[in-house]
Amino acid sequence: EQFTFEIEFSKSTELLAEEINSIENSVSIHVRRGDYISNPIANQWHGVMDENYFAHAMEIMEDKHSNIHYYVFSEDIEWCENNISSKFPITFVGEEYNEYKDTGHLYLTQQCNCHIMSNSSYSWWGAFLGNSKTTIGPKNWLTNGTGSEIMLDEWIKI
Repeated sequence: EQFTFEIEFSKSTELLAEEINSIENSVSIHVRRGDYISNPIANQWHGVMDENYFAHAMEIMEDKHSNIHYYVFSEDIEWCENNISSKFPITFVGEEYNEYKDTGHLYLTQQCNCHIMSNSSYSWWGAFLGNSKTTIGPKNWLTNGTGSEIMLDEWIKI
């Protein structure tokens, strides 16, 4: 409750937030790519979650919940559209909702009541601030196999 946004979001962002809040099981999927792909040092240190990771996480989520609607957030929506699919509805949330310094995506992510995280602090904050019913994140946060201790005990590590 101490972390609230003090900016006014666009009408389209507020409408999408209303939609997300009307869904019984809205699931945020945050896909971190960007510098994790383009910067060799970041890639070597962090690596990236691939399509198999997201498919496995979605399988677990679908075993736990019904009437799911996925909301995919990423700086690489094209990759997401080509690699993430489900029998449940998916909304790919583009840059038009990202607003000032990524606040739009973080605001919308935390509106979801379930979360599938990448190995990213941005993902972590979205799930944490969202009071998630179910959160799934990577067992290996960093390429050396460490870092996942930052995940809450009740979160599922895969």
